[in-house]
Amino acid sequence: MSKHKKRNLALDGIKGVGIIAIILYHYFRPIFPGGFMGVEIFFTLTGFLIASSILRDLTVRYSSDLNLDLGDSRKAEGGWKGVLFFYLKRLVRLWPAMLLMIPTVTIAAWFINKDALVGIGQRIAATLTFSYNYYEIFHGGSYFAQTVPQLLEPMWFVALSAQFYLVIPAYMALVFAWGKSLRPSPRLDDGGLEDREEVLAARSGRIDQTSQAGHPGRTSRKNRTNRIDKKNRKNKGNRQARQNRQNRQFRQFRQSGERKASRVTQVSRTLEAYSAFAQQMKSAGAVGFGLSLLLSVAGAGFMALLYRGDPQEATRVYFGFLTHSFGLLLGVSFAFLLLW
Repeated sequence: MSKHKKRNLALDGIKGVGIIAIILYHYFRPIFPGGFMGVEIFFTLTGFLIASSILRDLTVRYSSDLNLDLGDSRKAEGGWKGVLFFYLKRLVRLWPAMLLMIPTVTIAAWFINKDALVGIGQRIAATLTFSYNYYEIFHGGSYFAQTVPQLLEPMWFVALSAQFYLVIPAYMALVFAWGKSLRPSPRLDDGGLEDREEVLAARSGRIDQTSQAGHPGRTSRKNRTNRIDKKNRKNKGNRQARQNRQNRQFRQFRQSGERKASRVTQVSRTLEAYSAFAQQMKSAGAVGFGLSLLLSVAGAGFMALLYRGDPQEATRVYFGFLTHSFGLLLGVSFAFLLLW
């Protein structure tokens, strides 16, 4: 069986729409002035995919703690180890491509337009530290008024995404814990079917010991009876054997009934645990969806409030993390919607 993940054609189609919109905006800005919204499409997809991955890890880890089988064989790391693995995975995806791209475009600019290399050292440092968006803000550049794009300027998108990666694990964990705490936790404290069978086995042993403890008295009575009448000894022995056989059958029947009752009880409690777990996930999804959507709307409103029509001010609100995180948070709200 192939271990490669299947591509989601629907998401690939949405990415294609975003790319086309961005290209049309940069090459035909007067005709497609709203093409930059393709960037928001990518931000929303980024937020959705990252949040979905984290939610899957949180759900798998929580179900594993409860000994509930969700049919997911993937193991999720918890605590600081899981967070560090998340950060390392993001760096492995970003840094190798950046280390290849930066020398390539720098060498190309050396031969094509050396003026593009002005301040290249600071730009490279801002790119590698994922702070290029704030580098542009603090240097007073205008993203919308310039006619020629600056070298490495598109890395503001990567920088803002990396800043989102930095805070999203803690946000997801806190909201997930808060949401599921609003519903009672599943309980499987009865010990399970195996423990019940051990108890039944112990009871069976005690019953057998009790039945055996009564044999000496019956044996002495048989001896006295044999001394009185040897003929009756055989008849009484047969009756005693039948009685013992009936007692064994009765014990086996009772033990079988208790085992079946134990299995029914365990299945019932397991179903109750899964139902409680599902209610917790729905609660976490509802809380996460509502809170993320609220923060997304607040971020968009904050961007609109700070924008005053000045191109320099537009760059400040467009590159800022707090003002431009609404697309990412919108994707996070869609991910929580899957739990709801």
